Amino acid sequence: MRQLRDVETDIEQLEQRLKEVQEEMAQPEVFTNFEKAGKLKSEYEGIKQRLDDANRKWEELATRIEE
Repeated sequence: MRQLRDVETDIEQLEQRLKEVQEEMAQPEVFTNFEKAGKLKSEYEGIKQRLDDANRKWEELATRIEE
């Protein structure tokens, strides 16, 4: 049960950071700063991967609890 809560916390934090990165990427000055845009894109992709992994882990743990 604790693992499930830990994963839920991770998911919440990742979703929050993903939202922040998306907001940063939407700023007009990012479009003209290719270095910053590249860093944000890399961070975004990394967060998306970690979020996908965390969601899979959550589903796995939730299924085990139900059984």
